Amino acid sequence: MPPQTGHLDVYFFISHVRTMVPNKWISAYYEDLRNAVEQRASPKPGLRPESIYLDTRAVAERRRAAGDLASARVFVPLYTPEYLDEVPPEFDEYVHGDPARGGRAVIHPVLWNGDFGIRNAPGLSQARDLGGGIAMYGHGGLSTMCRLKAYAASYQKIIDRLADRIVDAAENPGNMPTWVREDSSMIIEATRTEPFVVSVLSPRGRQWNPFGYSAPHSVIEYAAEAARAHGLRPEIQDCRTTRPSRQSPGVVLVDVRSLEHEQFRPVAEEILRDPPRWSSFVVIAEQHGPDQDSRLLELLTMVGDTARGPVDIVASRRQYNQVISKVVPRNRNNFLHDHPSGRPPEA
Repeated sequence: MPPQTGHLDVYFFISHVRTMVPNKWISAYYEDLRNAVEQRASPKPGLRPESIYLDTRAVAERRRAAGDLASARVFVPLYTPEYLDEVPPEFDEYVHGDPARGGRAVIHPVLWNGDFGIRNAPGLSQARDLGGGIAMYGHGGLSTMCRLKAYAASYQKIIDRLADRIVDAAENPGNMPTWVREDSSMIIEATRTEPFVVSVLSPRGRQWNPFGYSAPHSVIEYAAEAARAHGLRPEIQDCRTTRPSRQSPGVVLVDVRSLEHEQFRPVAEEILRDPPRWSSFVVIAEQHGPDQDSRLLELLTMVGDTARGPVDIVASRRQYNQVISKVVPRNRNNFLHDHPSGRPPEA
């Protein structure tokens, strides 16, 4: 049943790697899940028993341009390494809580091709838990199970489990679903008392806003929202006055042009040479025209020669969003593994 324009929410949104033609197995899976959810649904005010599935790139682009996509209560991405390497636009909206669309959604991923090559992705714990007791789910994923008749019963069991979870979350949006199984780091007082520090390394400080206003949040606010989405308490620091915290997980957002600013360059070089243990650098190399390419390359080379910690370089807002969605959980997990105060108490 296609979603309709209106203020009512729908139950779920299937998100996947889209191509120019529909994937028949994903389409079949969607129909099975949609039918299972509709059989269980008892919609309350503000909710209708429908769902969203955009089967091709063209359909997704057309529907987004038209602005007629309803908000879904549960976001269901089909995780594969390819999906996480280049997530579709709705991933950021739902996972990082864009209040205009996915701010109230609960994420429940599915392992589409098995549990291989996927690390530190949002909702991964419940995606794995979904296949409890079914070995093929971890080995080959739901895509294998829906193709092979030998796994028809197990496939249906997973469909039923997921439908139960979707209905539970969609019809009770004010409650944390009992099936949410996040990493222990997400339920231990926001990584104990330590914040997730977003350090801004730019001569413009917190006024720095590369890529302009093409997105609802600045790059600084977006990193803070990403931290909140992972159960962390963000804290924004301006490197003009405060050095990045050495006691907390975090990320240092680097304005590559800091290195050509006469007064600020020593500060930038100092921080790049001596990074906080549980932080990494995200270097934003915004392009200002072909005539600036050679200078930009020189500055990036200087960053590479100076930095002593992990560095991700981004040249577009889309790349930035993708990198932040990986950097935040990665640095949080590094902190939890290495720092005694970040570990959950012994059972």
